[in-house]
Amino acid sequence: MLQMSEYKYHLIESNFKFIIDVYYDSRRPDLDNSLKVVLDCLQKSGAIKNDNKCLEIVAKKHLDKDNPRVKFSILPL
Repeated sequence: MLQMSEYKYHLIESNFKFIIDVYYDSRRPDLDNSLKVVLDCLQKSGAIKNDNKCLEIVAKKHLDKDNPRVKFSILPL
């Protein structure tokens, strides 16, 4: 949520690349669910106009039991 404010109201309307690193506290969670949740939040916050404009996703899943988090960036194409 902290990163959402960084992108809030930037409204990327063109095609974009989405880069995300998800740090889980266990190996069980599914990466696709995290991707969809973050893209939906970006759309609702006004950072992106529509998540179907995402042409490329670079996603990495990590294990960090002490500090689970999500880091991402959006690059217009």
